[in-house]
Amino acid sequence: MALPGNLDRAIGEVEQRLASGCEYQFDSYFQQLLSLAEQNPDSENKIRFSDHLVRVNEMGVISQRQAREYYNRYFNVKFVSLSGDYNTCAQACPVQGEVMSNMRNELRDKQVGLLKASDDKAAYYRADHLLKEADLAQQTRQAADKMDGGLRQFCYGTGVGISLTGLALYGQDRLSPSGIDSVGNWLQINLGHSIWLFAAVAVLFIFTLIKLSAQLRSNLDEPDDTSRISALDQMLDVWTQVFIGIGVVWTAVGMRAALQYALGEPDTALADSADNVLRKLVDGGILLALTTTIVGAVGGYLMRVCKTITLGASLQQYYDQLERRDIAELVAATQRIEQQLQPSPPVNQNITRMPGAQL
Repeated sequence: MALPGNLDRAIGEVEQRLASGCEYQFDSYFQQLLSLAEQNPDSENKIRFSDHLVRVNEMGVISQRQAREYYNRYFNVKFVSLSGDYNTCAQACPVQGEVMSNMRNELRDKQVGLLKASDDKAAYYRADHLLKEADLAQQTRQAADKMDGGLRQFCYGTGVGISLTGLALYGQDRLSPSGIDSVGNWLQINLGHSIWLFAAVAVLFIFTLIKLSAQLRSNLDEPDDTSRISALDQMLDVWTQVFIGIGVVWTAVGMRAALQYALGEPDTALADSADNVLRKLVDGGILLALTTTIVGAVGGYLMRVCKTITLGASLQQYYDQLERRDIAELVAATQRIEQQLQPSPPVNQNITRMPGAQL
């Protein structure tokens, strides 16, 4: 039997049928009532459905939990699909596709309840924004969980590559006329005191990288410490530039020392053969200049690659989330201004609302 065209009369008819033993058709009746509300959208429809669910719960047709879920699914901004354990990545990330699919389906229900039946565009757009935020947060959580593993693998690979490169260079120098007999001598000749600066900057870079990773983890849901994250992000770039700068400075130092050692005395330099001048350049620090150039350049590029691989996606998602938050705050402020300019409807003090109806 069809329901009356008036929503209030239809709700009364449905409640009579439910009281007469048609409890199993509650969901079908609820969908029919939503269809009627779509034909006559009104901001008061949310209150009508809230009161209807309260009365149906008191009749014993549905539980209070079911009544609350019905109301929140259609008439509230918050998502029923993203509640309970799904608020943590340990439960939500493995089934992210299923969770997001459920939230998209729920958003379609909110479109019916909030937009079509209640004509509440602001609330619906807030729900749509929350869905996008949830999707972004889930992706950021996944990237953060994978971050540590990627960082360890990158460090292992980089360490192996540097070790093999060092062994190759060390092996070549052992066959050279200068005859280096130990790793310490090789480091002294090829890197000099720059090795301590390279090591210090590398340690500071890794420390800042780990600290930024932890800061991103703590700001996934609510990006409130923007200055801290921006400062750490900039410090990573600073340490990279300093690492390259050390190589450039020690290149100049090595070249100056080599030229001064080989050509410091003009009379002797003019009389020396090319072989002697070349040997003096090598002994004077030309190897230091060339090796520090290689170490500074390669190390700087490795730092950039490390930052991109481990934190690039997370940083981009974080800044996108922050930008969306600023836009959402601007939209919310505009909506508050519009609401203040509109006359407030009279409030019925006798209306009972469902828990969760207040945003």
